[in-house]
Amino acid sequence: MSHAVLAPSGSNMWSICTNQARLAATFPETTSIYAEEGSAAHAWAEAMLRLYFFDAAMPKPTFRKETDLEPWTIREQVTEGWYPWNPSNKEMEDHVKDYVNFCIETYAEYTVVSSGPVGSVQNALTPSVYVEQKVSLNPEIPESYGTSDFGIISTEYGILHIIDLKYGQGVPVSAKKNKQLLLYAFGMLKKIGPFADIHTVRVSIHQPRLDSRSTYEISAEELIHWVTNVMAPLAAKAFSGNGIYAAGEHCRFCAAKGSCRELTAHNLRLQEIYKLREAALLSPAEIGSALSRSEILSNWASAIKDYALNQLIAGKDIPGWKLIAGRSNRAYADQEAIKSILSEDFPVEKYEKKSLIPLGELEKLTGKAYIGKKLSLFIIKPEGAPTLAPADSDKQEITRGKDAATAFKEFITV
Repeated sequence: MSHAVLAPSGSNMWSICTNQARLAATFPETTSIYAEEGSAAHAWAEAMLRLYFFDAAMPKPTFRKETDLEPWTIREQVTEGWYPWNPSNKEMEDHVKDYVNFCIETYAEYTVVSSGPVGSVQNALTPSVYVEQKVSLNPEIPESYGTSDFGIISTEYGILHIIDLKYGQGVPVSAKKNKQLLLYAFGMLKKIGPFADIHTVRVSIHQPRLDSRSTYEISAEELIHWVTNVMAPLAAKAFSGNGIYAAGEHCRFCAAKGSCRELTAHNLRLQEIYKLREAALLSPAEIGSALSRSEILSNWASAIKDYALNQLIAGKDIPGWKLIAGRSNRAYADQEAIKSILSEDFPVEKYEKKSLIPLGELEKLTGKAYIGKKLSLFIIKPEGAPTLAPADSDKQEITRGKDAATAFKEFITV
């Protein structure tokens, strides 16, 4: 299916900047390596979920379009230890399995086992499952449709549960009041009709690459009221293109962001230069002018971030922000000791090229079990360098003041 003008996936944009949908539709659709990666992960997850729940797989053309893998017979191949993903991409394999297991575990929570008379066989009351389900939001959201990754309908509990896979690792996404997922849930309610007796809706987002899971719950009555009285009026403005332009965080994913006048004024405060607002888009000359100024903005933003970081390290407060430990990579604590152990089991040319090969390559050579058993004492994961995070972030705040400053100085001198 082609993308809808008012797709649920873009609802956080068109419900705030109600002219965004029609403006973005004038731009050609683009893709990126990250989008392609996400599509592949979704296709592999769909294949495994269909196999688990339906003993079947997705239609061959769909799977071939996303992965271009042969042969097709997933069921036969799985029994032989083959999986519908590139076997060399172990990272994606682990993340997809993590998501699939989350779906299976959630499904199990809604499975009710009822006991009959003494001596009788117990009956399992299992919920209904939907994988990559197409939903329509018409007429409340005009010509709007989308695809829900995974859905569970438990008439026994009166619950509809939508689970969405977010494969990206750059931006954490929360399920709390997530417009995209709530619209998917509304579409599912419309699809199953008024006789399913669903009174509770749950939506979950699983982001395996960030080890993040979140769930939000709302009553079916509240959801219907929100769509009918809040989103539908905004959708009417967005569909007609007679709304407003409004810049903000939602601009990150807008197709028009590179030449949007409203976003330019919002970020660069160039209202005096860009007084003419009849046209929605900047002219090439204006783009050139804004581009030259964007470097100043970028340097200014970077300087503010560095200043805030140093202030927090020194023990001072920056309202709305806190200090957390950044990411770090595993490292060798004693290379000579590791080489000595490896020499007993592997030829030296396999693990040493001028110096010990990177840990990731070593893990492929020896296997995780070998490293865990023989080398774990000589591998460390240092604490990451201090970095900024919003005050409401789930990440643990690290100790500030003199100790933190000293730790930071010690870190950067390593």
